[in-house]
Amino acid sequence: MHPQTLQSVKNGSKSPTYSLDNRDNPGSRLYRVERESVRQLFQLVGGFKETRNVPTPPNNLPLQATAIVGREREIMDCVALLRREDLSLLTLTGTAGTGKTRLAHQVAHELLGDFEDGTFFVSLNSITDPALVATTIAMTLGIKDLGGKPVLQLLKDWLSHRRVLLVLDNFEQVVAAAPLLTEVLMVAPGLKIMVTSREVLRVYGEREYAVTPLTVPDIKELPSLEQLAENGAVTLFVHRARSVKPDFNLNESNALAIAEICSRLDGLPLAIELAAARSKLFTPQALLARLCNRLDLLVGNMRDIPQRQQKLRSAFDWSYDLLDPAEKTLFVWLAVFVKGFTIEAAETVCGALPGHPGFDNAAMLDILSSLVDKSMLQLVTAKDSEPRFVMLGTLREYAQERLNNSPEAEILRLRHAEYFLGLAEKAEPALIGPDQNTWVEQLDREHSNFRAALTWLLENQAIEVTETGAQAGIPTRFLEMAARLAGALARFWHIRNHATESLRGFEVVLAKITNRNNLPLPVMRKTLCGAAAMAYIKGDYPQSLAWYEEALELNRAGGDSLGVATVLRDMGLVLAYAGNCDRALELFEEAMTVQQQLNDRWGLGVTLLNRGLAGIGADNLALARESLDSALKLFTELKETRGSSYVLNNLGYVAIFRGELASATEYLLNSLKLKQTLNDRLGIAWSLDGLAAITARQGHAEKAAWFLGAAAKLRELVSSPLTYFGHKLNNPTIALVRASLDEASFRQAQARGYALTMDEMLAEAFSLEPAIDTKKPGKPPVQKSVVVATLVPGTRNAASLTEDILPKPRNSSLKLIDQLTSREIEVLRTVALGLSNQQVAEKLVIAPRTVNVHLTSIYGKLGVTSRTEATRFAFENNLV
Repeated sequence: MHPQTLQSVKNGSKSPTYSLDNRDNPGSRLYRVERESVRQLFQLVGGFKETRNVPTPPNNLPLQATAIVGREREIMDCVALLRREDLSLLTLTGTAGTGKTRLAHQVAHELLGDFEDGTFFVSLNSITDPALVATTIAMTLGIKDLGGKPVLQLLKDWLSHRRVLLVLDNFEQVVAAAPLLTEVLMVAPGLKIMVTSREVLRVYGEREYAVTPLTVPDIKELPSLEQLAENGAVTLFVHRARSVKPDFNLNESNALAIAEICSRLDGLPLAIELAAARSKLFTPQALLARLCNRLDLLVGNMRDIPQRQQKLRSAFDWSYDLLDPAEKTLFVWLAVFVKGFTIEAAETVCGALPGHPGFDNAAMLDILSSLVDKSMLQLVTAKDSEPRFVMLGTLREYAQERLNNSPEAEILRLRHAEYFLGLAEKAEPALIGPDQNTWVEQLDREHSNFRAALTWLLENQAIEVTETGAQAGIPTRFLEMAARLAGALARFWHIRNHATESLRGFEVVLAKITNRNNLPLPVMRKTLCGAAAMAYIKGDYPQSLAWYEEALELNRAGGDSLGVATVLRDMGLVLAYAGNCDRALELFEEAMTVQQQLNDRWGLGVTLLNRGLAGIGADNLALARESLDSALKLFTELKETRGSSYVLNNLGYVAIFRGELASATEYLLNSLKLKQTLNDRLGIAWSLDGLAAITARQGHAEKAAWFLGAAAKLRELVSSPLTYFGHKLNNPTIALVRASLDEASFRQAQARGYALTMDEMLAEAFSLEPAIDTKKPGKPPVQKSVVVATLVPGTRNAASLTEDILPKPRNSSLKLIDQLTSREIEVLRTVALGLSNQQVAEKLVIAPRTVNVHLTSIYGKLGVTSRTEATRFAFENNLV
């Protein structure tokens, strides 16, 4: 190659041209001589890095107009792979829009110095005939046919003695030419090939590197602004938005919208870039509102970008058109699934449709594998579970458009609903006992499919679907299926705290069932009880009790004694949550009689658990402890994880009210370990409230405030207000914390707890574990019982209720004794004499409950946590 031509190639203005009559090409020889001379010079002058001022090897790589964002790990991985001696063919695969070509460009730039004879980018975008691949490569390399040999042989001869990197872009449309690459590599030991393709090549020696979408933020637990700015998808959006709007910035007001945009676009770089380009017209919030039709919104107008990358729809068209007819059909049908499916689900829903006899199970598995190879599906294998296929949300929207226009759409949706109804009913009994966690995780994975099935059943209740089409039908058929599905999922929704969404579903189902006798009794009872359970979690006790009353009436009319006992058990819990613990205990006794007669061990365990909680509310700690111990024995025998976690939690509460703080900590941390396995956010909030009570009584006010803030966040996430027991536990905790911290410090500590992630909350909780020591010497005893006035939360916001009952910060300039009322001084004086609460009540002619109320107030005002400390204060101030 002429030196002037070499310089043109270096500048990127010209492709190299080589003649085979001079194998030791001057361009390559010139580069090697210059490199060796510079290397020796550097060694002589002191060992400067060899790469300084070394001539760039021949290449035709275009300069990148924009920096690659969010692909640092992928670049390092690919560079490391291509530097391995045992690897010569690397295929970058991925869905349309993942940025394979851009990544390949960057990797090639990073490796320029590794290939002394050149790095060359070969675009296969314009050809579809595999026979033209060798010619296209030869033309890019500038090889001229001077000897009359076949092109492939010319290519082999030229590459056989050179160290070259070839980047072959868009190989998916000529994939039949893949064996050619293996043939060339066999005679060219210095050759490395990097391929970009939406389909693996399936040739010997190939190493696939899957280019996945960028990581997107967790919308449910949005990280801090600083952490969000480091997220790859968010960084790309901001970077590209600034190219059209230079003053664009990530800030508190738009962070959530940007994060959700990136999530809705599956982290696809092409989709994110097209969306960010709209920032000149729309704020992120306005753009997010328009993403309901992603395919039509995401359109670009850059003149130097291929047409297939100007629209997201065009990029998907490119991939879809490369599928064979059977792959196209199944790809479209699979859009009936939401956020993934198993092989069994695909075979059941999409198999053996009339007119499509070729879709037997074996053929379907082959097609699914091919769709994975062609990046139209992603294969995800969770730990200890069967393989699962996932279609990106943007790609599913594309497939769904085609599904909506297909004659099989309604029968596929009916089959989908039938399959997931069967799965829910199969799982329901397994949500009790040793396999609970396994089934909860499986239902978690299918939650979006359950939601889609329920929605379709409710929206299409008045049609009848057959194998030949859809027609007017009997409304109750699909309505009954919807009721069965909601009822079967009620326990799962309860475990996973999906109260808000599931309650809306139950309300729609019940509103459509105008005659409760139209559905079978077991279906109607489960639907009513499921709705009632979601309502009490949300704090709507009157509506919950109304639905339970309906279920109770139906069960009594139908002679279902076990059903009656079950409803009474749950009604009792609602009454206890509302503060009517005495009436709740009566219902529990009635339920237990039937459960014992019918040997309903799990139901009896739940009733005993609820009875223990009501015992705490009724200040009968002996009954509470006895009930909870019995429940724990039953749940342990049944290997019931969730029930055991709540028993341990409530035993912790009993220990707190008895002043046994070390035991209480141990109970609550063991409860947390079980709740952590189930990701039970509401249950975790209950345990954190307990830990706040413990740390406050131990004098760690700031940590107690952290736990209060963390628990409040979890309750807010599941939209569940404090129950009567929450107020009973938290009121004295807050009083103790406020007695130690000023208002600003209290709020700041709460805010820090509120800002914690789930992992951080649990880490704070388990940091208390080493401190558990029931034999620690010198530890003052604490009060045996802490009781506050009954507060029945209604429908008002829990935060506002708390504000109403919290004591205002006391004036520190007053003497502590001056803050006590005359009655409180009388109570404190008699307590200091060693009298029990009962004896104090008899002496002062007041109720024992009133003594407890006065003691709680006294402890809060004096900043003490035990009788011993209160007695010491009384002696120091000459009260006795």
